[in-house]
Amino acid sequence: EPTDEPTKKPTNEPTAEPTKKPANKPTTEPTKKPTSEPTEMITLPPSKKPTSEPTAAATDEENTINPDGASKCILITTGPEKVDSGRLSVLVDSGDGFIEVAKGFHDSSSVVFDECFPSVAGVQVNNVASNGWNGSILYSGNNKESYSPFSCNNCNGTASSTELIVVAGDEITTNNDGAHCGNGASCMLSPPFHLFQPKNPDSLTSEPTRAPTDEPTSEPTKKPTNEPTDEPT
Repeated sequence: EPTDEPTKKPTNEPTAEPTKKPANKPTTEPTKKPTSEPTEMITLPPSKKPTSEPTAAATDEENTINPDGASKCILITTGPEKVDSGRLSVLVDSGDGFIEVAKGFHDSSSVVFDECFPSVAGVQVNNVASNGWNGSILYSGNNKESYSPFSCNNCNGTASSTELIVVAGDEITTNNDGAHCGNGASCMLSPPFHLFQPKNPDSLTSEPTRAPTDEPTSEPTKKPTNEPTDEPT
């Protein structure tokens, strides 16, 4: 049926097709600032407890295993025999000087120390008691994936390796294999030297680069020149 009264303000251009799903309750006033392009997906509600600071990078396996960068580890274990038990003091230099991390009497098969640091410059062991401590002192540079013995700088015995080491307050006269740290001495242990060596020692330059590049190349040069140029390219 036609309306009794015509529309006071008809549209200049009527729609070609009627609205398929009109609103049950149309708005009395049009939106003053409609969006130029509607979003394809609805906006989800915000998180109730957002993080105070966004993460710098996505979480990966490396960050999960070692979030604080402490990947240089020390493992000190007492030998399995009853005679291996004894007193032992341990100091670690992780870059700020030596700090005592373990002391006292340690039973056989006990773990004296098992911790990781961002860096390990050296370890110092000592025993002033007459009964010697026997065990192993190992180093890991890859967050406990593998271990190698330290090297004792001032030990006696059949080896400098701390894979087997005796630390005693008196003279060590037994035929124990490994390193001997006797007479109450403070023995200095260094991390395995080979872990710090380049895979190809011949690749080391005899002199530092006089004028290094500001930004390194993303890929190495496939065919380097035999002699460097006098001026940069």
